[in-house]
Order: sequence, then C-alpha cells, then structure tokens
Amino acid sequence: MDKLLVSCNEVCQEITTKIKGNIPEWLNVELIRLGPGKWDLDDEFVLNHWLDGCAMLCKFSIRHGCVKYVSKFLESDAYRKMLKVKRPVYTEFGTRAFPDPCKNVFNRIFSQIVPSDLTDNGCINVYKLSNEYYASSETCNIWRVCQKTLNVKKKINLDKIIGVNLACSHVQYMDNENYAYNLSSSFLTGMKYHLIKIPLFHYDDNNNNNNGNGNGDDDTNDDDKSLLEHSQILTTISSRWTTCIAYYHSFGITKNFIIFIELPLMVNGFKLATCTPKGRPLKDCFEWHPNERVKFYVICKQNGQIIQKYYSDPFFYFHIINSYEYDGHIVADFMAYQNATILDKWDLHQMRKNVYDDNNQAMPTRFVMPININKNDIKMGENLVTLANTQATAIMMEKDLIILTGEPLCRPGFELPTINYRQFNGQKYKYCYGSGIFEQGNFYRSICKLNVDDKSVITWKDTDDFFPGECIFVARPGSIVEDDGVLLCIVLSGNELLSHYLLILDAHTFKEIARAEIATGVGIIPPTIHGVYDYVVDE
Repeated sequence: MDKLLVSCNEVCQEITTKIKGNIPEWLNVELIRLGPGKWDLDDEFVLNHWLDGCAMLCKFSIRHGCVKYVSKFLESDAYRKMLKVKRPVYTEFGTRAFPDPCKNVFNRIFSQIVPSDLTDNGCINVYKLSNEYYASSETCNIWRVCQKTLNVKKKINLDKIIGVNLACSHVQYMDNENYAYNLSSSFLTGMKYHLIKIPLFHYDDNNNNNNGNGNGDDDTNDDDKSLLEHSQILTTISSRWTTCIAYYHSFGITKNFIIFIELPLMVNGFKLATCTPKGRPLKDCFEWHPNERVKFYVICKQNGQIIQKYYSDPFFYFHIINSYEYDGHIVADFMAYQNATILDKWDLHQMRKNVYDDNNQAMPTRFVMPININKNDIKMGENLVTLANTQATAIMMEKDLIILTGEPLCRPGFELPTINYRQFNGQKYKYCYGSGIFEQGNFYRSICKLNVDDKSVITWKDTDDFFPGECIFVARPGSIVEDDGVLLCIVLSGNELLSHYLLILDAHTFKEIARAEIATGVGIIPPTIHGVYDYVVDE
C-alpha cells in the first residue's frame, strides 16, 4: 500500500500505453479520474490525511484500439498557495490551515471569524453536467474543468450564488431528465440542509431553454455562465440539532423522489466556524453520536415537499448504490458501516506504514420504505413492507415513528459501488460492481459483481501485487441489457517492477478483455477515488 501513496508528477505529454488483448471496436471513450496525488511539500512538510492531497486529474483516451494517458494537477487556489507557502493555507480534512502571507492583517482576522474561504482542493469527485465537467470536494467551491486539456476554466462559489457553505460531491440525475440534483448545507445562519436543482440545459438571452451543451470541451468562453451557476434551492430542511449538521457524501434519487439520509455523524457548526483560529483540521469538527438514530427523508422532486420520514438504528455510509420505486415502496441500497471509524483509517502516516484497520467494513444493505401510508389503518408494531423476497422491514412504532431494519445483500468488504448509471440510476436494477481497494477481507485485491436479486457474487483478481480501484461501467452503444458493456478500472501496482494498467473487463462474463499498461515505476498514477466517462466521436 505504501508504494501507492507516493506523491505523483504530472504527465503533461500523452503516454501511449502497451495493449494486451483486444479492445472492442465500439469502445471509443475518454475516462477522467480524480483523486489526491501529492502529499509531500517542500521543507519536508507532509500532509496528514489521504484526502488532504492535492487533487490530480487523470485521463485515459481510448480510440480505435489505442489508449493514451495524461495527468494534471487541479490548479486550484489551494494548490497554488500550497506550493508557494509550502503549507496548506486552507483548512483541509486532516491538516490545519497555516497563515496566508498574501493576506493583510484585516483579511487574516476576518478569515478567522467567518470561514468564507473553504478549500477548493476538489480531490473527491469529477462529474459531468451535459458536457461540462466539474471537480469537487465537499465545500461550496467547485471547479469547472476542460475535458480536452484538464485545465481549470472557472471557480464556482455556491455560497455567492445560493448561500450554501458545503455541497455534496455526488450530483444525481436520471436519464432523459432536464435537471440534476444536489444536497448542500449552510451553518452561518443556522444549521440547514438544502436540496439544489440544476438545469441540464442552457438558456438563451430571452431565458428560453435552447438545449445547448455549453462549451465544456475547450478552454473558450470562460465568462459564459456554467450550468452549475443556474443552481436553485428547491427546498430547505432544518437540522434536528441546533449546533450541528449531518455529514453526507451521497444521496438517493428515484423517478419522483430524493432520499436524504441524516446520519449521526455530525459536523459541529461552532467548531467548523473556528477552525482557523483554533488551528484544527476539518475532521476535528466531526462527532459520532451512537445513540442517535438515522433519519430518512423522502422529498418530492417536483415541489420539494417532504413526503415521509423514517428512522433506523445508527449506521454510517459514504455511497448509496442505487434507489428506485417499486410496487408502492422505495428501495434504497447502501454501503453501510457500523460507525464512522473509516475516516480514521485513511491517516496518511499510518497508511504509509501499511497500517490499515480492517474492522468495520462496508456491508451492502437494503432498506425498503413503504409510501402512500394510511396511518389510520395501521396497527402499531405492524411491518409495512409488503414486497416479496426481502427481509427489510418498516415497523410502525408510534403514529409518526416508522423504524426501518436493513437487509444485508452480501458479505462485507468492498466499496466504491457503481452500476449501469446512465440507463439504470433511479430504476429497478440487478447488478452492482465494487472494489476491495485497501481492505484485507472478503474482496482482497479484487473487483466484484453483486447480483442484488439473488445475492450471488463473482469476482476478478490479478495477483496480490495489484490494487484495483473504482469500476466505471460503459454500455455497448444501442444495448438495453443491463450488463452488456465493459468495466474500466485503473489497477495500480504495489511492486515497482510491475506496470500499472487500465483494465477492460467484460461486465457480463467478468473476464478480462484487454489491459493498457503504463511504464513501470511509482509516482505516475495516484489511487483515484471517482471518475466519469464520455463517448468520443471522430472530428
């Protein structure tokens, strides 16, 4: 593991990879990945946490059987100042902010009172709205990036646009819809959550929808409004705690609803607002409350109305696998942890010593929420779930208290779940793909395919020298079969004598089709977190 966490250098000129196997003729795509890629600064200063690293964009271009690779650091303000000052001047997840010598005395005092400059080191996710690409962490500062050059195009501050301080790094949308959705929070005027609605089309000068695709493919027209700048707040929900807001990394979407999960991992608003003067990193603002229930909100996408609330025993999650409506119920599948200790497992100094606690691994878990409930016809203690073939329950304990119990879908040990997102997100589905990443358990160094209907699992694995990351599903053009396509997965080598490579796996058979190898050596590709792809057409 320690060999994977070496600070990387940019690959400014495209590298042509060595192909083994046969790449499908139809597979002409660009895959962009994002993750932390630099932790070691000058003066021998080392950042404390894996997620503190400088964001690096990595692109694989697959065309006509040839694969090329290029990478570039996200040139955020946090990155530029980190290189200049040789310390982070923004509060990062595990490393405190140091004084910015470029600020005058007044600005330094003001920034210690109001955290208006949260980090813009967008190292968590890269996502696509229409043909615009965005790199984000979980603050209000998001970078629009150029697909072709990986240069930054524009910094978008959602605080200035709609008054939110934090924003989820996973935007949700469904195929053939005109809007995407995101969750955000604000803490300066009270502890609140906000559901954001983002148009997937541009407006003309008369404010009419012209279904344009923007200018996401090149570096021109930086002054044009990006889609994200048209964000609007659909609804606001007050936190159930007066001094804290819940942490969230993803949320659910269905045809008609948004599913927001208020976890008992809380961000203390006072601690967050005083990070700089107190010299604390972001993670020190987090509080796990094991005696607090999880609260599920089902929100109407059309008008923002809360349709129903549910509760469960405490758990933590980063990723929702998928959610959908079926026969009067909402089915939502999560990668659930017993608690939030996963955040401490990514301490960089421990990981570089190959110390990684394998307790508390993610368990694929299904929750089922009945909707259209007539509370007058229900007996207390009755299970409201009427779906066949599920052990998940929803028990009416009191008039306004429905307690959910989840159903495990398979053994624990994988993360970074993905699906055939473009065709099946928000809809009934069958297959989930995941990676064992750093874990030592059931899916050690493996990629897996989970059938959520019958709970069967198949796996793919190279040798123990290799660490597969997140899988991205690419559908065969024109196909409507859920697993008719390939998985693209970066597989990193922990052995300096072996090559990193991009794996191309048949999603149906789970057999390797091809791999695109990059020259041996460390510091070429970081362990990326999330990514996005798009089909390419010859110009």
